[in-house]
Parts: sequence; structure tokens; C-alpha cells
Amino acid sequence: MSVVKTYSHENPQPLTDENLNSLYASVGNHEGKAVLLGNMQSGTDYTLTSLHDLVMSPQGSNPVSVGANTNPYRWVRHSIQPNGLLVEEHQEHRKYQLSDFGYGEGQPFVGHQLELSANLPEGVGLRALLGMTKTRNGKGTTPPIDRLNIYKIVVQQSQSSLNDLDDKLEIPRGTIVNNLKWMEDNGLIEYNSINFKTQDEITNYEVVNDFNLYANGGSMREAVFGTIIAFQQDGIKSFSKLEFIGALDRMYPDKEIAHAKSRKSALRIIRELVEEDHLKQEVDQTVVRPEIMLIPDKRKVIEDILEIADGVKNGHQDFRDEGRAKLEAVLANKEAIRYLIEKAMKASPEANSKSLMERTREIEDCLMNTGMATISEISDQLAEKGITKSAIRETLSQLRSKGRVVSQTAHGEHLWTLAISDA
Repeated sequence: MSVVKTYSHENPQPLTDENLNSLYASVGNHEGKAVLLGNMQSGTDYTLTSLHDLVMSPQGSNPVSVGANTNPYRWVRHSIQPNGLLVEEHQEHRKYQLSDFGYGEGQPFVGHQLELSANLPEGVGLRALLGMTKTRNGKGTTPPIDRLNIYKIVVQQSQSSLNDLDDKLEIPRGTIVNNLKWMEDNGLIEYNSINFKTQDEITNYEVVNDFNLYANGGSMREAVFGTIIAFQQDGIKSFSKLEFIGALDRMYPDKEIAHAKSRKSALRIIRELVEEDHLKQEVDQTVVRPEIMLIPDKRKVIEDILEIADGVKNGHQDFRDEGRAKLEAVLANKEAIRYLIEKAMKASPEANSKSLMERTREIEDCLMNTGMATISEISDQLAEKGITKSAIRETLSQLRSKGRVVSQTAHGEHLWTLAISDA
């Protein structure tokens, strides 16, 4: 079933965020998938074998391997077709055809993306700029879309902070942190402090006077007030942001504080209490709040990425025609196709397995940033590291047996967090 709304290339309209999300989630940052879609002809049925030929034959002699013969079929079955670029035909065998959306928007889009990749430095592909394509369950966007939004803010503002991004983007703070770390590792941004991920830990609050405010009605304000009052009853007058979030979640699990919107709502009330002098906020002044900046020689590449995204979304016919012309030029060059597919396969995280020690470090770092998370949320944030969900589940089980992590169930979700040390 397609995740995009009905589309007609005969009467195209500006794309919705849902449409754009579908393009990036399927073919936007994988040269192999882009070549496959670009080689399809409208009205033609494609089987498992012919899908594989679409990727291999255009390379000419000595083609770059895409792994198992069934990989192109998996690309179609699990990525391209579910996002509406192909339609599935059930006859004697499963077959696929190019959809109106795939023809009218998908093919021009991959034309722009493939030319962009072809002009990047050797070894740098689309995944190095936009990351993995996996959609976060229930979140509505993919990591590439998150990164486009981050790029947009960083390009518009000469200097941006983590708090700027956190205030403007409806994605978890931990996801933003991981994206920034990924961008820095790939040489796209720089910042003036590597300590920004501990911002929650270095922010502390102190109750100025006896706290006796109350709210009712099951509101988030009632939960915040009740948590602070509980601290006072336990003799605690100073607490960190992480301690507050953890206590609020334990006392009021119905507030689902693990979700970004709920957490932001709670912390917004805390900021109001600071402004009203009920709480005093203290931040370790030795930690510099980072200013995030694009690496100068990467600015043009990022601007090109954003220009393509805006052009595709606006749906101008001349931009689509230009993309289709670029696609034809790339597909006519066998050497270029080999070069592009090689980029995609070398960037595949599945090729690089992680040791238990590496998985442990990545998972503990993730939980340090998020406070608590489900296995799916951890998987979303560590997909770039080549760590599968099954490997995360296995590693968490081992860490729990060693007392390094704990888990709890709230509203049908299994949440994991770092164990609190007695030391």
C-alpha cells in the first residue's frame, strides 16, 4: 500500500511534505535505487530477474556487484514500492510497474540526485550527505528529511546552537545531537565545543523557596508541580534536568515524557518557573554552548542539496524537465553508472559489522543522550552505525544481565535507560 496520496503527472501540483518524504525515503540517498528507478519504463512489468537486470546491465562489462541477486527486489519490495513510486501487480508472479508518481516526480528527482552524486568528490555519495532512509515508526519523517531541516537552519543562520535547533524542530533532542555528531564526523559542520551533548547534565535547578504551587485536571503542569513537590518531600531542593525528567516519567507515565513534544512541554513549564523566580537555574559556565557552522567548502554542496529539495517540492515543470535530461545523460554513461553504484555499495552500513564492545559504547552513548528510549528509537538513532535492531536487542539483554541498563513498560512500550550507579 502506497504511503503517498493520489498523484497524476498530467496535472502535477507542488508536493506535500509527505510526497517529499517518500522520495527521500525510497531513492533520495541511494545511487543504486536511483539507477534502478531511473531505468524503468512506464507501462512495463518488472519481475525479480528484470529488476536485477535494470541495475546490472546498464553498467556494461565488469559491473559492480550489488550483493545477492535479490537485493534490487528487496529495494523495490521494502522501500521503493511502499513509498508509492511503483505499483505492484499480482498475477502468476509478483510484478511491479512505474507509478504516475514514480514517473512524474521520482525519475526527475533521481536525475538531479545522480548528477549531484557524480559531481561530488570521489568516495563521497548521497548517503554521506543525507544518511540512512529508514522511516521512524510513528514519527512521520526520515533522517534525510531531518537533516534537510537542520541544513536549512544552519545555512540561514551563520551560527546556530543546539538549543536553536531544538526549539525549531519537532524531533527528539537526542536525534538532533546524533545528527550533528554524524555531520561533524562526515566533515560537514564544525562547532566550538564537543561537550554539547551533556547540556542536560550540566543544567541544574534549585527551589528558591518552599514550593507550594498546585494545578489539577491531569495537565502537564500538574505533573511538573507534583514532581517538584515530591522532590521537596524527599528533602531534595536541587536537581538536574535529567533527574527531573526521570522522576516525572516514573510518577506520571501517562505523560509519555519520552516523546519529544511531551518533554518540551514539561521543560517549557520549568523555564516559566525560573522566570517567575520559583526556581533558580544554574549552568556550569565552564562548558561553552556550541555554535554550529557549516564547513566553508561544504556550503555549496549543502546549498545544492537544499535547492534540489525545494525545486522538487515546488513542482515546476522546467525543474522536472531538467531532472529528466540529467537522468538521460547519466544513464547513457556506463562508466558513470558503475561509479555511482559503487558509491552506494561502499556506503552500505551492513558491510561493517560491530563488535560487542562497539555496540555497547554506541548504545550507552545513545541512552546517555536520550535518557530513555525504546529499541526502535535506539535503532533509528544508530542505523548509521550499521547496528541492526536484533543486535541492539541482544546487546541490551546482556547489559541488563550485568546491571548496566534497566527497562520498564509504560503504555505498551518497553523503555530502556542506563542504570543509576550507587557510586
